[in-house]
Amino acid sequence: MLPVDEQMTRLRRGTAEIIVEAELIQKLQRARATGTPLKVKLGLDPTAPDLHLGHTVVLQKLRDFQDLGHQIIIIIGDFTGMIGDPTGRSETRRPLSWDEIRANAETRHVPARYARVAPRVSGVVREVKAALGQAVEAGTALAVVESADFGQAKADHLQALAVHDLRRQTYEREKDLFEKKISAGRELAEAKTALEEARLGARRSEQRLGALGLSAEAIRSVAETQDTSPLLEVAAPFTGTVLEAAAVIGETAGPDKPLFSVADTEKLWITIDVYEPDLPKIEPEQKVSFTMDGLPGKRFPGRVVATGGEVDDRTRTVPVLAEVKNVDRLLRARMFGRAEIAVRPPEPKLLVPKESVQSDGDCQFVFVATTPGVFKTRGVQLGAAYGAGYEILGGLAAGEKVVTTGSFLLKTEVLRGEIGAGCCPADR
Repeated sequence: MLPVDEQMTRLRRGTAEIIVEAELIQKLQRARATGTPLKVKLGLDPTAPDLHLGHTVVLQKLRDFQDLGHQIIIIIGDFTGMIGDPTGRSETRRPLSWDEIRANAETRHVPARYARVAPRVSGVVREVKAALGQAVEAGTALAVVESADFGQAKADHLQALAVHDLRRQTYEREKDLFEKKISAGRELAEAKTALEEARLGARRSEQRLGALGLSAEAIRSVAETQDTSPLLEVAAPFTGTVLEAAAVIGETAGPDKPLFSVADTEKLWITIDVYEPDLPKIEPEQKVSFTMDGLPGKRFPGRVVATGGEVDDRTRTVPVLAEVKNVDRLLRARMFGRAEIAVRPPEPKLLVPKESVQSDGDCQFVFVATTPGVFKTRGVQLGAAYGAGYEILGGLAAGEKVVTTGSFLLKTEVLRGEIGAGCCPADR
């Protein structure tokens, strides 16, 4: 660290006055003797447009301190920025509001685009056609399972079709005989009933094959080729990526034993843990950005799709679901990171410090200064909470002075009787 006189020479450069110079010299001497740099702080009110190029003069002087080996700390007054000009006279110091909600988040698959794939009937795995990480199209065969039940379902369908064809021929013969007045109407009615039963039986066997995963085209092919093969293809339900592959040749498989997991990873959901006071700011379709420490410089854009209906009893947060674009397919399910939700563009708000708001259990109120030393209680309607302040929706006008420090003391001493009675002491 340079000698104090050299430091002062640099600090005086471009400076009109140092208040108090002797104290600064003493602090520099103590810092040099102990080897502990000074902590130089600058507080900024971010309310536009009062943050301008003129501030660069101060920033340049802070750079002088930094070059001399001292520590620089810049404090951004976010809450003072939200309050703006408490007198309400400065149009350039309108109240600001945070335009982002930041919270922890965890990735998960989109429920409608994630599936655990299993054969719809019990059998034995005879062939594995897909591997972990493989991209597949909708309908792609993942594995082949040999199932006696599947072969029996095909055979039953062929039998039902044969019975239907036979009874159709019988009905047509009886109809022809009836029209020629060779047979009675009873035989025709019986033939018609038998034909309807056969039609329903064929329809029932066709539906069973459909429930086992065969398409309408495949069912027609069974009838045309008289196919009774017990080999069943386990197919991908949609286009995606194989995330799990548990199929092993020779092992048994069934509806309760998934062989694969398939997901469309082009987009993922993230579960954002939002605290209760921030919930009123959340709306569907708001823009979201997801980041992770493990992927520096990468941002995954998305939008809010839903808000949970329950508060977690441990963390006191509510899950907000957002859908994000999986850029370069870098995201995986159950990754942790941070999410930023862009709330609606802020409108001018009337805010008061939290310590100025009191409650008697039924309503909230503040103490308004009417004349010097005279205060009046005023019932207020609270909106969202912002840092150390509350938004005022009603009961208070901009420019009115309220009690902050000492508000609780006034509540207990002045309004003891009224609050004890459980009534709101508004407008008294």
